[in-house]
Order: sequence, then C-alpha cells, then structure tokens
Amino acid sequence: SDLGYREINEGTEYEAYLNHTSDSVINIPSSYEGLPVTKIATNLFNNNQDIHTVNLPSTLKYIGDQAFYAAGNLKSITLNEGLLEIGSWAFCHSGITSIALPGSIEIIGNSAFLWTMTIYCEAEEKPLGWHSNFDNTGDYERVVWGHDLVKRTYTLELNNGEDDVTYADVYGIDSQPEDPTYTDHTFIGWYDNEDFIGSAVTFPYFSKTGATTLYA
Repeated sequence: SDLGYREINEGTEYEAYLNHTSDSVINIPSSYEGLPVTKIATNLFNNNQDIHTVNLPSTLKYIGDQAFYAAGNLKSITLNEGLLEIGSWAFCHSGITSIALPGSIEIIGNSAFLWTMTIYCEAEEKPLGWHSNFDNTGDYERVVWGHDLVKRTYTLELNNGEDDVTYADVYGIDSQPEDPTYTDHTFIGWYDNEDFIGSAVTFPYFSKTGATTLYA
C-alpha cells in the first residue's frame, strides 16, 4: 500500500497516517492486517494537490483535523454512513464544491468546511455535537437540512423545453441559476410546477416532493 497505517484504540483498529503516493485517486481500504481501518489521521492530505477523488470504506469513523485542508484539486468524496466525527478544518479550502453528510455524524469541528461549499445534511437540524461554525460562517446559508442523500437529475425548463438545462446525478442545484430572459416577460423565479402555484423555490435546492423539473 502507498499509505502508512498504525494501530489505535489499544491495537483493535488502524488509522491511515502516512501518504507515500502521488496518485489522483485514493482508495482507503476497509481493513489492514485483519483489523478495520477507522480513521484518517490529522493532516494526512493537508495541501495535497495530487488527489482528485477519495473513496472511503464503510468502516471509517473519524476524519482528523485538517485531513484534506487546502487539497485544492479534490473534487469528489462520498462520506460513508457510520462516520462519526469530522475534525476542524478537515475540508476547508479543498476543491470540493458540495458534500453530503450522513446522519451518523455526531461531531464536526470548527470550520470543517468552507463557506462557499453547499452542504447537504441528512440531519433535520444542527446536532449538538457540531460546532456552531462548522460551515465556516455560522449562518448556514449554504446548508441544506433534511436531505435524503439521494442523487437525482434536475432539469430547468427553458423556452418551452427547447433549451432545457440538465444537472445530472447530483444532490441538488447548488446555486441560483442565471435568470432567463424572454421578450415581453418578467422573470419572477423558478417554480416546481408548471402552473406557478405557491412560492418560487430557493437555492441551494433539492426536491422534497419528487419534483425534479423547475419552470420559469
């Protein structure tokens, strides 16, 4: 393996703590020498510009402080159900633009994520063990609560379906799309129904009703 491991928790588990690879894709194994790998050590990929994708095992419980801090080219990571703790500054200033947090997470440290990231949370509200500034701002404007962690394909219907914009296999639409323009029409927002009933949706957006087409 290109990662180094050491025993933790009185020799019952391992953590990945040394990185000897320049690979762009990192696969953390579920076990090492017959014991589960449960932790990514503090600073393991800090400022690593090589990694683009990290695949985590179902056994992972802890991501250490600054584990992926300033990993500017990291674009893809799926956090596993069973993960319990994410350390301070763990993903801050990484290249991730959106991330989904499973409901198993009990503790998140200060500024684990950057304010520009969209954070989709299975939790309906902030758990007590999450730092009040876990999103780097404390205002939670880019935090989406109560997500089912299902990826979907979303469509923005434009010009009666002739110029549709599609977001494929995503947790949601992270940012407000550019306002469309129609001659002799005024844009009043995006709606989840073609009759424009109710209020315009807000962004970041994901479908709680199953409506994956937005209309303007």
